Amino acid sequence: MRASVVAVGDANVDLITPVEFLPGRGGEVSTDKLNKCAGGSAANLCVALARLGLDSRLIGRVGDDSLRPHEGFPSP
Repeated sequence: MRASVVAVGDANVDLITPVEFLPGRGGEVSTDKLNKCAGGSAANLCVALARLGLDSRLIGRVGDDSLRPHEGFPSP
């Protein structure tokens, strides 16, 4: 199967937290929730293309940090 689009770039884990307001310059805000989601610009592009019905492939490298197991990637 040939890819219609090949993206070269990152696949990583996005850390997303909801806040009640955005702090001003130098300000702080606290939260007790943290969501981990698959992300990275190249990976997100491939997902978006697949949802549009296009065949896409991602060329990238998986890091060896504490977030890698979250996505179930094999060791590098």
